[in-house]
Order: sequence, then structure tokens, then C-alpha cells
Amino acid sequence: MGGQQQAPEGPANGSTAQVKSSSDSNTQRGSSHRSPVAIDHIMGHVPTHLRASNGLPFFTIESRQWMESRTGQTIDFDRLSLNSARRHSQSVGGLATTREYFQTHHHPDLPDRSKVLLVFQFFRRTWLHRFFPLLHPDLFHYTMEAAYENKASDASPDPSTAKACIFAFMAFINSWPFDQALPDNNNIQEYGHQAQYLLSESLDGAATIDGIQALLMLSLFRLHRFSAPHSVDSLFQASVRHIFTLGGHLHRHVQKSPTVFNLHCRFLFWLAYLCDRELSLRTGRPPAICDDYCDLTLPDEDELAMEFGYHDHQTPANLNLALFFPTDIRLSLVQSQITRKLYSPQAALASDAELLKTVRELDDELNEWYRSLQLPNNDQGVVFTQEEIYLRSCLLQLQHQYCIAAIHQMSTGCAAWIADPSSRALGITLSLEVAANASRALLRQFLVMQDALAQEVFW
Repeated sequence: MGGQQQAPEGPANGSTAQVKSSSDSNTQRGSSHRSPVAIDHIMGHVPTHLRASNGLPFFTIESRQWMESRTGQTIDFDRLSLNSARRHSQSVGGLATTREYFQTHHHPDLPDRSKVLLVFQFFRRTWLHRFFPLLHPDLFHYTMEAAYENKASDASPDPSTAKACIFAFMAFINSWPFDQALPDNNNIQEYGHQAQYLLSESLDGAATIDGIQALLMLSLFRLHRFSAPHSVDSLFQASVRHIFTLGGHLHRHVQKSPTVFNLHCRFLFWLAYLCDRELSLRTGRPPAICDDYCDLTLPDEDELAMEFGYHDHQTPANLNLALFFPTDIRLSLVQSQITRKLYSPQAALASDAELLKTVRELDDELNEWYRSLQLPNNDQGVVFTQEEIYLRSCLLQLQHQYCIAAIHQMSTGCAAWIADPSSRALGITLSLEVAANASRALLRQFLVMQDALAQEVFW
């Protein structure tokens, strides 16, 4: 993680952030930098291609030539596109790759039990556990018994899946460049393959917590290692299906029976939900989780304390839920609305008036979230370090600008703009300016924050 630095302008540390509306603030911020050529340059391109997920029409032939003239480098944009045919043709850690791997390699034994416990204790102490609450100590105890002693239990009924969970955990955590070396950190590749091999044998069985954890850890491991969202489709969708089978998508299970098992399953649901919404918005692909079939009640302070093992005086207020998981759950709820109301096939059927109304409403909803965002001073330093708070502030600001652009760029779907881009309809033109300014602000913030956004931050 990046070193301690002065927090960037944005969400206030210790007080509610006071910001202007998304559209107003971005128009003003970009006014001194905005060139009237920006909107004119967008005009003349096919409006339906205006997507952050494929880079069009931002990376036109003219744009590429301009970048090459300034950098002296020829950039292979097809290699960078998340949805390119070449990326999808690559086998990055898939089942076929695992089969090929074990044609020339032996299946590894389970890592030494004491080493796994040592790594797990390290995981629980780090920010990584708060970002990715993948394992709970009370349940991991049963996982270890099933994997190493072949001792099945209600919490861990299948030893083979428990072993997959151990291998996936060791591959996942050792893929992060921590300052201190962890045991077995040279066996990442074979552990990842072995986890996948074992899961392929047990996916047809009953849904288990071990299976969900292994599937999510292997999905995150692939995303971190290969940066290829398509490579996790089958694993991630299987994890979602198992979460639904165990009832993690329904809060009533926690209310009726607040056991560690039910609560942890609920937190695994939220982790999957956040990943799903982020991937859907970035790639333009349909989400795997449908809001209509889920109870989206947010975790409360007691549930946070139970999941993360905090005492009463350590438990953050619910307003600081933004410090848990890879991102703020409330932002993911807004992202879900953006995807459904602007990027779905049904959204394409909306009239111009309906589309612009939706853009305004989503802008207001995003702005309401940003105004309510509150990060603590954490004077006692008991739960979060200032380094963690700064990093989270950086990530949330980048996501905020990305969402602004994702909302306002969709105004190009209006029939009036498609028919005559030169007409400069006021509402559409303003939305395009907001999207362009948000994109510029995103790049500027990224350059300022790049020291904090170290290699381990792949979100």
C-alpha cells in the first residue's frame, strides 16, 4: 500500500463531505481545462459505441495517431480492451490450462498445516481481510479439520472441497506483494491449479461455504494475476449459485438465526455482489446477480463486529461501512441502478425525455451518496490505519468520477443527437461536457494518487 500522504480533496476525514452536484462540480472543475474541441471531436462517431468498456470513440484513429506522436510509442489497443476477441481466445488459468499443467506436473500435497495457520493469522491482521472478508476463523477451523484430518462437519462436510479452499487461499494471499515473505509463496501457480482441479470434481455436489470461499478466492486470484474478467465467468457464476442455495442473498436468515455460518454466508454474498456490479459496469456485460431476487439490507454494527471480530469500542459506525469490502456497498447499489437503467437492452427503448430524466436522477443519486460519504479521523488508530483510510479515499474518488462519466456519456443515446450531432441540444451537450470533464478529472486524480495506488490495489 502507498505511504501516508495528505488526503486528496474529496470525502472529508471525520466529517461529511460537502460537495456540489456531480454535474455542477465537474463542469466547474473542468472549465479552466476544457477545450471546445472536446465535444466537437466526439460528434460524428457512432453514439452507441460511446462506452468506457471498449474505449470507443475515444481511441479513434486520429486519437491513436495523436498519442503516438506525443509518446513515440505504438499502443496495441486490442490487447488492452477487456472485450477483444484476442483476450477471449487466450486461456488464462482455465480448466484446460489446469489439465495441461498436470500432464507435466505432479499434484501438490497440502501445504504444512502450521504454515497455513500462520498465513491465516497474518491475513486476519491485514487490511486485505477487511477488503475481502473471505474466511472466518470459527469456520476455518472446521475447514482445516476436514482438509487435514478428513473430519467432516456441518460447517465443512466435504474434505475435497475443504482442500480446494486451502489451496485457493494460499494462492490468493501469496499473489499479493506484502512487505514480509509468506510461507510457500513460490507455489502460487500449482496451488491455483490444484484448487481448480479439486473444484472441478466437487462442483456438482451440494453447495458449501468452503466451495463458495474457494470459488471466490480463485476468481479474485485470476483477476489479480491475469486482469481478464472473462477468465472468471464460470467460477464466479458458480459461487453466486451456491450463495443463493445457502440463502446468503436473504437477510432474514441472519435475523432469524444470527449464527456465524449464516452471517459469513451473508458477507460472502455482499462480496460477490460488489464484484459483480463492478465487473458489469466496467465490461458492459450483464450482471450475474439480479437485485429483484435479493434482500439488500445493509450490514449493521453488530454484524460487522461479529464478522470481523471487533469489540464494542472498536466497531465503526454504520456510516463508515465504506471502509469495508473492496468498495462502499452503497456505491455498488448506485452502480446497479446505472447498469440496469442505462446499459440494459430495456434502457435502449427509452425515449429521449425518459433517458435524460434517468441521467439526471442517477446523477442526483450518485451525488447523494457522495455527500453522505464520511471517513473517520481514527484518532485512536485501533481499527484502521491512516494509510488504509487514505487508500480507501483515493479509490472512492476514482470510482466517483468513473460513475459520473458512465452516467452522462449515455446521453448520446438520444435520438435527437443520433440524427443530428451538430444540433447541440442543450441537455445532451451539457451531459457530454460533464462526462468529458469527469474523464479528465479521473485521469488527473489517478496521476496524483498513483503512488498510493500501489501494485496490490487492482480494484
